[in-house]
Amino acid sequence: MGKKKTCGRLVDLALELKELAGSGEQKRRRKLWADVVNLRTTRPVVNAYLYEDVWAAELAGDSIRSTDPFERAIETQLAFKVWRFRHFHDDYPVGATVTIPAARPPRTAPMWGVEMEVTRTAAAGAYKELPGILRYEDIGKLRTPRYEIDNAETARVVERVQALTGGAL
Repeated sequence: MGKKKTCGRLVDLALELKELAGSGEQKRRRKLWADVVNLRTTRPVVNAYLYEDVWAAELAGDSIRSTDPFERAIETQLAFKVWRFRHFHDDYPVGATVTIPAARPPRTAPMWGVEMEVTRTAAAGAYKELPGILRYEDIGKLRTPRYEIDNAETARVVERVQALTGGAL
């Protein structure tokens, strides 16, 4: 692999997120959630759930600078987490992480053996899934999905994110 590209904006966001995640406030929040999960809760937790994709479009404006789609997706994740911490004072802990889905080989057939059609009125937002099973006979089309991961490609993606963020995450 050639020279690794580092993106200053992504490095800055990653370092800021890492600092936030390591703060005493975040440690308190993580302990609070661990207590809830382990049934030792002392009070209800407050979690303002936000649909990241929707809010990312709202907060992005001119603040998201990356033009490469991959880099833009990483920058949006990082910027969203920092923005969320600054604007929502709930109990949700901020992690110094980036979500990277596992790379999968291209699918040649529908996952469950049944094609699901989707109708949309716009490129983003609400959509409607049309049922793939309409008659009793359609049940015979169902297949157990085979989940495969392309480990080599996934490792390349992880390496690229680490390079872009200067290894901060």
